[in-house]
Amino acid sequence: MRLFAQNYRVLHKVEWTPPRGVCALVGPNGSGKTTLLDIPELFRHAIEQGMQRAIEHHGGPAWLRYQGADPMAPIAVGCELGDVLWNVDLSPVAAGAGVPQRETILIGGELVAQQTEHERHFRSDSRSLTPERRPLLARLADDPAHAKLLPLLSALSGYRLYRQYQTSAIRANGSPYSSDDFLHVSGKNVFSVLRNWRDRRETMPRWSFVVEGLQRCFPEVFAGLDFDVAGQVVTGRILKPGFDDMLPVHLAPEGWFTGLLHLTAVASTERGGLVGIDEPENALHPFAIRGLFEVISDWADEHDLRVFFATHSPVLLDQFKPHPERVFVMEPAAERLPVRLDELRKPDWLAHFSLGDESAGGGAQDRVPGRRFLHADHAG
Repeated sequence: MRLFAQNYRVLHKVEWTPPRGVCALVGPNGSGKTTLLDIPELFRHAIEQGMQRAIEHHGGPAWLRYQGADPMAPIAVGCELGDVLWNVDLSPVAAGAGVPQRETILIGGELVAQQTEHERHFRSDSRSLTPERRPLLARLADDPAHAKLLPLLSALSGYRLYRQYQTSAIRANGSPYSSDDFLHVSGKNVFSVLRNWRDRRETMPRWSFVVEGLQRCFPEVFAGLDFDVAGQVVTGRILKPGFDDMLPVHLAPEGWFTGLLHLTAVASTERGGLVGIDEPENALHPFAIRGLFEVISDWADEHDLRVFFATHSPVLLDQFKPHPERVFVMEPAAERLPVRLDELRKPDWLAHFSLGDESAGGGAQDRVPGRRFLHADHAG
């Protein structure tokens, strides 16, 4: 998949083709890491609720245009998967015109559908589509003649960006009873999701992945998990190694909760899908960070996932040392973002240094690649 943006919020010019598997996005505060990871979620919300409501949910139209951009320059966001390219120009929305915004869909380089702010009917091939709030991609995908659009629609519809879990509420209140089979972005339904996975044969591998991952990352804290249901609430009990009695989950360490939610978020993603986690290192011990990286990497490879970490953790970045091409830098001086780390420094040069030490600013300043964007004092 390729994501791109032009003059969108803090992103002046972005073109990113993240690889399959796990990759890291690093850069200074305000460089646009979270904004970049938010673009697929903007598309998901547009597919579900319409572009206008999606924009309102993602910061509103007032600050859509990149500061310093020409007032007449387009504000474009888009994505490409296979030979399907979906491009959305939000300039009419930024100018106060609301919807419709400009959209185009190309398949194999050929235009198959478009809409402009001046048209009340949307041309798809030689036919006319009824105006509605859903974006072109969702409307065209309803037509069996456009089955090629379904993989892109599916990838965007399944994407979630996890950035701030409601751990205090989950710890105190548990999860609402539900039939959910994916983790909400707040994490609030985690115990219901896990219980459902455990009790369904087809989702048992997801349950096993989470439990085994927790055992790998928290060997002195966690040996097993079970659930209690009281009315419309599901909560958990954990078994510590060497103990016979299970403890209420609200006594678990904060880092354990974080690991539980990260693993459930990744396991919620369908095969071939995308998932983003902002600052996954929060509340985690270095041992747990390394363990999570290993188990999530293995799961991502097995299930053909793309997992995006926005991070400035030295420990997490060190895990990418064998694969610096999986680290992408929001380098302020670059003409186009993000920049692959191995394009900023040659791999044989990087092999002499710990990416974690570099991110923490260890060693002489002239030896630190990208110190201005990896240094912990500036990252975010």
